[in-house]
Amino acid sequence: MVNAAGNDVHSAQGKSINCPACIESGIAVANTTHGRYFGQTLQVSAKNYPVYPGDNHYSLASTEFRLASLNSIAPLADDGCTPFNSAIFEHALVMVDYRHMCTLEQVAQNVKSAGGGAVLVYQSGAFGMATIEPFVPLEGEYVIPVYGVSRETGLALFELAYTGKNIATLDATFKAHVEPQFVDMMHPFSSTGPNNNPAVLKPDLSAPGTHVLSALSPDIFSFGGLPLSTSRTSVKQDDVVFGLMTGTSMATPQAAGAVALLKQQHPDWSVGQIKSALTSTATDDIRLGVEKASPFWQGAGRINIDSALRAALGFEQVSFASGACIGGCSFSNKVSLNNTESVDSWSVNVKFENPLVEARLDGIDSFIKSEQIGQDGATFSLHADTSLATP
Repeated sequence: MVNAAGNDVHSAQGKSINCPACIESGIAVANTTHGRYFGQTLQVSAKNYPVYPGDNHYSLASTEFRLASLNSIAPLADDGCTPFNSAIFEHALVMVDYRHMCTLEQVAQNVKSAGGGAVLVYQSGAFGMATIEPFVPLEGEYVIPVYGVSRETGLALFELAYTGKNIATLDATFKAHVEPQFVDMMHPFSSTGPNNNPAVLKPDLSAPGTHVLSALSPDIFSFGGLPLSTSRTSVKQDDVVFGLMTGTSMATPQAAGAVALLKQQHPDWSVGQIKSALTSTATDDIRLGVEKASPFWQGAGRINIDSALRAALGFEQVSFASGACIGGCSFSNKVSLNNTESVDSWSVNVKFENPLVEARLDGIDSFIKSEQIGQDGATFSLHADTSLATP
């Protein structure tokens, strides 16, 4: 059984995963990012940059602007919240370092009053949702078009905009952009483990569940979910059949699909073997902001289907947990060959986040060969000495 880990703002962090995701034999899935966003392209000095429009403005033709920065005129009021009395930005795409001190509607009005033709919003400080996605303007009644960019793109364009001498060409074509800095990050609302039962470690895995392109019903979802930010003047409500959805409920189908692929490729594999293949081969280099996410956030890591299909080993138990490991605790497990005819070898290493915790393995060596596991598998024990570790 594959279940969504849940979406929680972590008022009770560490106890937010509830049943049925709590089932030990099942797979509880957390929500990560894939870094793909839909938008347009801005070309400056022969280089292309991804930009993202507000929901109610869509440029039907390519447009050319003078690229300008509000900071070059008003360094102490570059958030766009201060009105201007003269047309200092005549037909310019004006960069604004937005800090939520006023509404984007006010920013657009202030830039227009200064002669600006459009607004380009970035955030030089990384905080809130800006750490996991580019700035995408929400639906609003903007008097001129408003576009957003990532912090990285904004800082790069700022250098070009400061002189006020560069021309920016906005391509009206919508396309998918992948921003590498936003790949494999935890969504901050993904529920965390271990869960209400400290003897069971959850979540098990992570999968992309942020801004997933999905079918949706116009009878249920309000307007504004279009992935291509098409103007509401050109699309009727009943025409909205696709949208970008976010949540562990969008990550869970990715995991369910991975299970189906493994079962198709290996019809003789048990449920336990499939879960073991997914968890033992997952990519665990997932970030929470700028730090590496702990297993309580990402589980074993983000699903890597290609590696899971080729998993050579299977484990009877994919994780260990104890709510009372005071002084020390021990766990038993069994490792088996997924393909008993394979000839291979593996190195075994145990590492704890707390360096004061010491580990000992009994039953297997630090270097093990397939013939040592054999057709019947090999049983081993893990002993953790926590006597020197502080809680």
